[in-house]
Amino acid sequence: MAIPDIPISSPSATGKLAQFFFESLPGYFKVNDTYVVGGEGFLERYLKVFQTEAEQYVTDLETMATLPFPAITQARFLDYIGAFFGSPPDTFGDTDMYSALLDNAVHINKNRGTVESIQNFFKVMGTTCTITTEHATYFLHDNAETHDDATVHHDGYCYPCVNIVIDVLDPTNIITELNVGTLTQNTRRIVQSILAYFLPINAVLKTFKYNGVTKSITLTSGNLVPTPAPGGPLPA
Repeated sequence: MAIPDIPISSPSATGKLAQFFFESLPGYFKVNDTYVVGGEGFLERYLKVFQTEAEQYVTDLETMATLPFPAITQARFLDYIGAFFGSPPDTFGDTDMYSALLDNAVHINKNRGTVESIQNFFKVMGTTCTITTEHATYFLHDNAETHDDATVHHDGYCYPCVNIVIDVLDPTNIITELNVGTLTQNTRRIVQSILAYFLPINAVLKTFKYNGVTKSITLTSGNLVPTPAPGGPLPA
């Protein structure tokens, strides 16, 4: 996305803010200022106190013009901007990647809840991923008896339609947090938040892999209850 040139309207656009307060006054005040010390009169020295205080906020004021543009704004604004895009999940603490994610958030969120949205997320991370789906069949029970009619639901729960296997392909090990034998608790939390954000409704993560190696990650979508074992009782 092309970033337009944004004119910044502030005193420092025409000169140093430390001179703005006094220099913006009519010339009368400069000519008639009294008690001159070091070339500066009483009024000029007095206003400089306020000028010095205000100058520390110049950078903050000027960078506000970049606020709507994740690709160029300061990292400290990213969480704030993210709230306007549905608070996308963490990118393993990498602010450059999170900036890129927010820059593509509209496109990615349009497909949220699909396999494509997961692939687009990892594409922003600089990796690719393969996703395979397996149709899931579960028995329906009533008083521990299996019914022949699979269209009859007795409990009202929504069970998964598919199991999903995800393999993140990262040959250059960009996501170093996944390139370890045992994932840290924080890394597992991040992966779970990513998948919870993007997983399709009625999908369950069966296996999560990194470069073909299975990692210990389990997750069901937010609309699901724990999956019963075939032939076992329904969850309470």
